[in-house]
Amino acid sequence: MVLEPDSLQVEPTGLEPTVSKTLSFQIAPEMLQGVAMSECLKWWGKHWADSNHQHTVTRRIQQVHKYDNFISHDWGTSRWLKLAALLVVFNSQAAAAASLLVSLLVGVLRISSVLPNHIWTAFAGHIAFVAVLCFWQRLRELVRRPRIVFLDKLCISQEDEALKEQGILSLPGFLDQSEELTILWSGKYLTRLWCTYELISFLQNPQKRKSVHVIPVKLCLLICLMSVAWHCMAAGYYIAYREIDAGARTSIDARFLFQSVAVLILPLQNYVSLGLLAEIQELPQQVRSFSIRAAECACCSDGHVHPKTGRSIICDRKLVFEVLGLWYGKDGATESEVLRYFDSLVQKQEITDILSGVQGSLVPFRYAFYMVATANVPFLSDYMAVLAAGPEPSLAGTDLMIWGTRLIFDWLNFFLVIMLAVQLSMLIWQKGTCLKQFSRPCVAILLLPPMLISVMTWEPYRSTLVRTPPNSLLPLCPFAGLLLINLAFLLPLNRCTFCHLQPPPKAPAEPAQPAWHVGTEVPDVVMKGDVLSV
Repeated sequence: MVLEPDSLQVEPTGLEPTVSKTLSFQIAPEMLQGVAMSECLKWWGKHWADSNHQHTVTRRIQQVHKYDNFISHDWGTSRWLKLAALLVVFNSQAAAAASLLVSLLVGVLRISSVLPNHIWTAFAGHIAFVAVLCFWQRLRELVRRPRIVFLDKLCISQEDEALKEQGILSLPGFLDQSEELTILWSGKYLTRLWCTYELISFLQNPQKRKSVHVIPVKLCLLICLMSVAWHCMAAGYYIAYREIDAGARTSIDARFLFQSVAVLILPLQNYVSLGLLAEIQELPQQVRSFSIRAAECACCSDGHVHPKTGRSIICDRKLVFEVLGLWYGKDGATESEVLRYFDSLVQKQEITDILSGVQGSLVPFRYAFYMVATANVPFLSDYMAVLAAGPEPSLAGTDLMIWGTRLIFDWLNFFLVIMLAVQLSMLIWQKGTCLKQFSRPCVAILLLPPMLISVMTWEPYRSTLVRTPPNSLLPLCPFAGLLLINLAFLLPLNRCTFCHLQPPPKAPAEPAQPAWHVGTEVPDVVMKGDVLSV
């Protein structure tokens, strides 16, 4: 890239103060300030509410040398979507581990008679999961250094206009000192001037091969809804079957409560997934028609007047256009040539690489496991207590071993049920996108029956289990079948694709680059695994 000056000078315009402004890659050390991830999540992300939000957020800003993550987002997206995205990506693995550890502890305490031997004690695992999911970043700081991030609202002064202006002009430097660019993606992301600028700025240093992590915020909301639904479904399932196995009358009220909540969540889950798929379907067209001239920015929307003070403010569009001219052009290049080249760069490379991730598997396997399949983990304590108590009537030798094996596979079977239901849900949503003649709420309701059928895959194993003697291994047959079906869905050929989702067109013959750009190196985007990754 043509990055000859360390500080990219921008001449003043009629809309700017008379002093020359700069977008700088080299910033003063005192400007390099970051916050812990826990600050981004504080008060349930209240600072995400509005770019002009009046509430003063208590900030614990600290001097840093590097950022772990630069969080890029647009202000038009709901704060709750952004909060859900950060919780899923940065806290879900720890939450799953906490649920497992607490469940093991509860199992030991039940066996030792410290806790009552009742299924309700298993809910400690659910409580641990939710607590760590919400507060892991605070807990992490007790034993490890915090994850340091750059978030514009917290790291750029909102009170002092001079410092705020200096912080905005230092964005290239902040990006250059960031290990990862974390994009909270929504359908509005590519329509915002600064969002696109942040992405391209981050890619200016090809030697570092930095990573771009794209997090579709609606996908994270969908994963959270699936998690709640399956935690309720698992509770109802185990309450019913444990009491049936014990020959007691089932707790109809409790089972009905949990399963009703799960069923009520399904239409909302369908609605969110259809909205996400609609955004993904529109993304190729957004890329093909991308124009930096049409990108929106707050300063132009406000008429280049500060909404609170009434003062004239810098034209962000002018700043960015001047910087692009210094990156991609030399003397003699017109602004129109530079901007056309930038548009083609976005259309052919950066966003195309991101598209290849977005069009893959809708729900990444590891987050489906951490957030959804973990619903089965708390009931490990119940199986531990049953195994310790032994069968009735008592068995010995091989028969006892087979009885224990059946119980263990009974617990593992529900993991397969959940993961298969996630895969089947993606297929159902895929078909739902083809029902374009109906409104989205209507399609969400129409998809409810097949969704309910997809969660009933636990029945073959359970039916075989109750109809065979305790020393029979026959229940392993439906378990093996369910396992094979799950493995088949993991094959690349069976990954979910979306109805009528057109891929980006094949790149036309390479356009002649301006003579002033020949030999310029274009950095590659480095993507890690699924589109939703850390």
